[in-house]
Amino acid sequence: MNDLGAVRQFLGSPGVTALFDAPLMPLFIAVIWLIHPLLGVVALGAALLLGLLALASDLLSRRSARAAASTAAESETMRDGALTQAPLLRTMGLAQGVADRWSGMRDATSTHVLSAGTTLGVLSVTSRTVRFGVQAAILGGGAYLVLDRAITPGQMIAASIILGRALSPVEIAIGSWRQFVASRQAWRRIVGLLTQHAAEPDGLDLPAPEGRLSVDRVTLTGAPDSEPLLRNISLDIPARVRCP
Repeated sequence: MNDLGAVRQFLGSPGVTALFDAPLMPLFIAVIWLIHPLLGVVALGAALLLGLLALASDLLSRRSARAAASTAAESETMRDGALTQAPLLRTMGLAQGVADRWSGMRDATSTHVLSAGTTLGVLSVTSRTVRFGVQAAILGGGAYLVLDRAITPGQMIAASIILGRALSPVEIAIGSWRQFVASRQAWRRIVGLLTQHAAEPDGLDLPAPEGRLSVDRVTLTGAPDSEPLLRNISLDIPARVRCP
């Protein structure tokens, strides 16, 4: 259920919209190129640079993000099992040991989350800085082209807006990368679980119950060595008979 929650949370996050907007990036860059090739070169260079940052975020944070998701799932499974068997663990004197082990797993999860979060945070800030710098560069280049009467001021503003729209999915993807990795691992665990426990084949079709109750020579005792409370009781109650 936690894995399903992780997948659902990612599907409702801005990272999904970035996946749908990313294929439109070449179209936006082509429109900027049509406004002027110089601005198109700036937009293409910015897209390649941000793409490299996205690849670096995957390579640098993949191990920590996977370890964090894995240890978090293991600790939650252990917690649920310990809570279910709490009376037995206390009776056997294992409660403190299980609690210490769970605490260690949570500490490991926090360490991995901090490592992945720090890496992705630095790359996210870097990508945002690059995007602002590129937008400033395209405004500067556009101003030069306006003074040179190669484009109009409206085209310069349009190129800046389109560039921001084109680069926004990459920036969002870098910020949501840890959540994407966690949801991908959760989905793989769900698929593995469903594959391991396939649907059971259809059993034998039984007739509908009639409501008949039949008892044949039943004996009921209280204590092990006491006299039976009931001895050799037999009865047959047909279906659709109302008890008073």
